[in-house]
Amino acid sequence: MYTTFCYEKFKSEVYSMISDPKDFVEKEFHLNTDQSEGKLTQEQDSFPNVNGNDTNKSNKKKNRNKKSGNKDKNSDKCEPNLKTVMAYKYSNKGRGNLHEAIIINGKPYFVTYDSINQKIEIKEDIPESTRILRPPNQEEYPYTPYEFENKDELIQLMNAAKEIKSLDPLYNTAKEIFSKYVDQDIYTLTMLPVDCIWTYFQDLFPITHYSEGIGDNDVGKSSIGYTFEYTGYRVVKGTSISGANYYRLFGFIEPGQCTIVEDEGDSISDDPDKIRNLKAGYEYTTKIPKINMNTVDQAQKWYYGYCYKMILAEKSMSQLKAKGLVDRTFTFFCRPGKVRYSIKEVVSDNINKSPKLQSLYKELLNFRKLMLCYRLVHYRDILPQITINLKNRDNELCKPLLQLFYGTDAFDQITKALEFFVMQRRERRSNSIEAALYPILKQFIYPNMAATFMNNSTDSKLMTNFIAIPFSDIWTYIINNGIAGKYDERKPKQYETFDYGILYQNTLSKLIADKFGAKLDRKSHGSILIFNRERFDYFEEVYSKKSNAVENANDGEDYVKIEVKLEDSGEEKEGDVDNVGNEGSGICVGPDSNFHSGSNEPSEDSAKDPSSFTDKRLNEKESNTKDKTHSLKPTQPTQPTLNEHSKNEDFEQLPKTVSRTGTTFYHCPQCNFENIHQDEILHHIKYTHNNPERSE
Repeated sequence: MYTTFCYEKFKSEVYSMISDPKDFVEKEFHLNTDQSEGKLTQEQDSFPNVNGNDTNKSNKKKNRNKKSGNKDKNSDKCEPNLKTVMAYKYSNKGRGNLHEAIIINGKPYFVTYDSINQKIEIKEDIPESTRILRPPNQEEYPYTPYEFENKDELIQLMNAAKEIKSLDPLYNTAKEIFSKYVDQDIYTLTMLPVDCIWTYFQDLFPITHYSEGIGDNDVGKSSIGYTFEYTGYRVVKGTSISGANYYRLFGFIEPGQCTIVEDEGDSISDDPDKIRNLKAGYEYTTKIPKINMNTVDQAQKWYYGYCYKMILAEKSMSQLKAKGLVDRTFTFFCRPGKVRYSIKEVVSDNINKSPKLQSLYKELLNFRKLMLCYRLVHYRDILPQITINLKNRDNELCKPLLQLFYGTDAFDQITKALEFFVMQRRERRSNSIEAALYPILKQFIYPNMAATFMNNSTDSKLMTNFIAIPFSDIWTYIINNGIAGKYDERKPKQYETFDYGILYQNTLSKLIADKFGAKLDRKSHGSILIFNRERFDYFEEVYSKKSNAVENANDGEDYVKIEVKLEDSGEEKEGDVDNVGNEGSGICVGPDSNFHSGSNEPSEDSAKDPSSFTDKRLNEKESNTKDKTHSLKPTQPTQPTLNEHSKNEDFEQLPKTVSRTGTTFYHCPQCNFENIHQDEILHHIKYTHNNPERSE
């Protein structure tokens, strides 16, 4: 009886604690706007107990009632026991106000900013119908938390963030910080602060790129990781992070909970589960299902894998094993250098650090907190809608960065750096097995274009669009030095290449069919690959470095040229503004060129002043032009070029017919091919009839 009485008493006390809905009222403080100065000011009576002072009388009375076991009049109404879930940030996937987890005077809170009412709110938790979101305690952070000494420091930084009207001062500050601890080539020193700032807005974009720092020991990889950890958005830096750890970091609240820097990531290519997660995690909408078999209900959870990730390793990821991941990654090839300060000494927890190191550490923390406040203030800003001349994956990886920094003074530098990394990425892709197979298949398809099969078909147009090639012919060509390697006659079904590993005869035919859209027809005398020639022609853009490339008149090498256009006003902004209307002359963005003359390394002046990262030839050109700036002023529409005129004339000369339904069909004048799109006809003529490599 006594045990039953104690249990009932305990249960009634618990119900009395959770039944009062006021227990879940959000504690907040409000900051009004002084109309005369536009600054945030404090309303003293509405601040929560963030500084450790006594709570108000009503809260004291409520606590006394709970401790004494007294019940109020609503205590008999029991609310459901909601599950408490930890979150680093929450915005209801962009549908609500952004809430960021911070620490004020050692206590965890959520901070949010109402841009309409110019008001800051501090909350202890976020109650929802099925759960209660809470900020992590200080010891629960896997990284250095955003910690404010008191509410006054938060107000001061929020006011400072409101005064920043452009990303330029933040970019210059970030670049100055990186130049103190990192000494790499100019393109890397441009992209690191860009990526650092971009992580604070990664959840505003549908796609993120990845970065990969590669190099031997003592080349500055760790310095890059540490500096990024203390400047980027909620950066979790770990060593050899497992797939299960990735899930926990991603969380199941909403995408973009953190940023990940994985050091010693040499084994990623050998971890298929991690590769799949990373490949999918570059898209905002990615959800990864997992079931915990150790729970009673074995409930399934969906983890949000989207966030920016940086991988630091001694060797780059395998093109053969992790091709899709490599395709999403920009690579920094690190080299030895001389830095002004050691980032490891600056961020260490030693209590006897020198005043200089303490000052540098405080600089890092203040920049992080200012960036978080800037994110809160500008989270709802409208982004410019732009289009760029890159296609497919190049467009996906570059457009978010260009969109975020469009209109800034740093835009030209960022564009040049992206041109370099896109060209580097294409060169790396050209070293894939698919790129090696493409010219081989091209040689077999082009000389046999007049050959047809499908003798039972009555459609002559389909007959001319398809071609059949015995796979044995392709295999024989490959093992006879078509691809560099070593052939062992004792193992006739495999071929060991020098660059792509071992090729197996029974899997290579399937790979060709999957990658190039061929139909694999297995016969008793061997496999036949049936190619659609029109479809095969489009792979020229995929496995050629010529796409969006311009030939440099000086050395004949190609470089990528990015052109950006504002959709609404028709404003155009080219990656190299000084080359507009001046093709062939200008700066070659490639592995042997740089923003400085003669070297790919930053000069001594640039190490002291990061804002001096400009092209020497660009500065010489500007000095000859008075009052020339890089402001984004709308340009006048240009007249059509000769190529455009000739293209229009080609359209007019194409034979066409109109069907009974009113659809216009354009015809190839040299064969029976037809299409409703004029561009398709010209493409067909170019690659089918006017290509000297083909013989019909």
